[in-house]
Amino acid sequence: MTLSSLEFSRLVNIPLRAAEGESLHFTATDKECSNLAKRFGLEALKKFEMTLFFLHSQHSKTYPLQVNFDADVTYTCVKTLDPFEDHVKETVYFTAQEPSLSESDEDADDLIFTGEEETTELLDSEGVLELGEIMAQYLSLALNPYPRASDHTKKSPSKDNSKTGLLSDEDSTQKKPSTYFPFENLARLKSKNNTSTD
Repeated sequence: MTLSSLEFSRLVNIPLRAAEGESLHFTATDKECSNLAKRFGLEALKKFEMTLFFLHSQHSKTYPLQVNFDADVTYTCVKTLDPFEDHVKETVYFTAQEPSLSESDEDADDLIFTGEEETTELLDSEGVLELGEIMAQYLSLALNPYPRASDHTKKSPSKDNSKTGLLSDEDSTQKKPSTYFPFENLARLKSKNNTSTD
């Protein structure tokens, strides 16, 4: 995939930014969200934001990174084909590494990883990392492959249902008579059992 064809591109000079030590925040534009939604087969992607943090490094040529991202997505229910909204929030860890640090490098044997770093991403010759595409891939992994509206939202009954007396499970629970006190009834049962055993 060429740089010009990327739906979401954010080039970051990792060594330079790591030296500054400040976290970085990125927000996808409406057009980028629309293109990502098409790529991932979503009904819509209304928000995609991320914050990059630079963690302590054990080596001058490696840069452990933490990225918190969240997105507002609109899925298509696999059962009803109706659209519904959901929120995706994740924290990922990976290490950016300069290409000059190869496996044969003697210094590489001394590296100690925290175990949180899931992958290693190579910087280009100028120390730049394509953070946007990397995070787009992490977003794709965080998406629900079989989204069901019933797992996330409870729809209120339609006007037709209200006329015929049909209620959703949530409404039927709310319509239980005022004498329905499960914990009070349980206490009564326990007291009866204790009396019978005496």
